[in-house]
Amino acid sequence: MKARSRTILFVCAALILLALFALFLLQPAAWTVIVNGEHITGLPGAGYAFGGVFAGLSIALLVLVLVCLIMTGVSLFVFVILAVVFFALLVFLSPLLIPVLLITGLIMLINRKKAV
Repeated sequence: MKARSRTILFVCAALILLALFALFLLQPAAWTVIVNGEHITGLPGAGYAFGGVFAGLSIALLVLVLVCLIMTGVSLFVFVILAVVFFALLVFLSPLLIPVLLITGLIMLINRKKAV
């Protein structure tokens, strides 16, 4: 990431945080969270709200990583199965190559150059 884009990202993040805090100062009752039937307003309510958003995002990230690991394991399993099938076919079909190898060997033997 270039320095200019990093600076723009930091400025945008700072503006968003300033806008959220300005909203809190202008409308303190807007930050109301209900926990066990009890209304929590003000800064603790905002803390609960941000904590819930942070927990949700972190859990979503962990689930994404877990799904990626599962898909990686499944793809490796399929790859191993296909490799076993390929090598089994190679072993069973290799006797069919003997006539081709004999003809190729004879042609190479006939056409080789004599060493000086």
